[in-house]
Amino acid sequence: MAIKAPLLYAGYQNYNKSSAEVMFNYRDQDITAFSNATEFVLTGGNFQNYFLPDGNADGYYLQVYVAKVAELANRVFNLTGKKVWIGTPSIMQGFPDSNCDYLGTIMTYFIDNVIAAMGTTNFASRVNGIYMNKEMIDAPLPATYMNNKQYAMFNKVSTYVRNKGKKMLWMPFYDYTDSVENIGKIVHRSNLFDYVLIQPTYYFRANNNTQNCTVLRKSVAAQKLYYKDASTQVIQNSQITHTSTKIGVTMEIDRYYCRTGNRPAVGTAYDAATQAELIARNNTYASTFNSTTTSGYSKATTDFGYYCEHRTGTGADAEYTSLAGVVQSFFS
Repeated sequence: MAIKAPLLYAGYQNYNKSSAEVMFNYRDQDITAFSNATEFVLTGGNFQNYFLPDGNADGYYLQVYVAKVAELANRVFNLTGKKVWIGTPSIMQGFPDSNCDYLGTIMTYFIDNVIAAMGTTNFASRVNGIYMNKEMIDAPLPATYMNNKQYAMFNKVSTYVRNKGKKMLWMPFYDYTDSVENIGKIVHRSNLFDYVLIQPTYYFRANNNTQNCTVLRKSVAAQKLYYKDASTQVIQNSQITHTSTKIGVTMEIDRYYCRTGNRPAVGTAYDAATQAELIARNNTYASTFNSTTTSGYSKATTDFGYYCEHRTGTGADAEYTSLAGVVQSFFS
């Protein structure tokens, strides 16, 4: 059965220790609303305090996340009977390469702590695998990328997870050429991940245009990643050494889809957009990935994640109900 997995969030949602510490939270009906989901991806989102700027771990926040993600995993299973993917603590862009081996070790400790918090039997029966919550490799992978420190960190975690009998999931974003080439190398020349569900990145940045959606549909159909021209493979057939990783798509939506007015820009991550523009972008996602015009493409057999943000701010209950309805409709 193909993956149909909305993202849920655990732990703290604020980014700064000096600000009020607010936890992600869900009502039971927020979780059971995703009845068309096959499973769930649990993550701490982009919370930036799990690792300090010098690359060392912050034990307090890591233990809070362990407790909260384990609690949410058991709750999701008890409410829905569906398994989860456990997201690793988020890693900020620019994490020191010199600390990547240490980081990989901390990730293995994190997994062991989640197992202890959930209970060994529950982890074995309720968890599909581990979601690597690092959406990009920060620099172009060199020709000898097996020696790249971030790649080596991914490999350490992947090996540890496979030895636990679980699978690996990654959700990178499709954007500039270096990032696309890095994804291609990971998908076609390694076995780090069982599933790579790629974000089109059009909903958040319209300058990427709709081509990102159509090229990913073609990539899913062919199970080979293409450049934005939709005609050139990132890794040519003669250079493909691994074929076990499945390419899928991570859909994207946020609370501003439901809000009258404008979404403000957030650095280079999100552009400013009106509600009408965001609705149109999400409709483009739906029409592209509901389409049957690409030979070999089938929505029914495509693996999908769905970034649908979290409950937050005034009107959160109504907004989240609306967002869950959009996800439900797409997964139907």
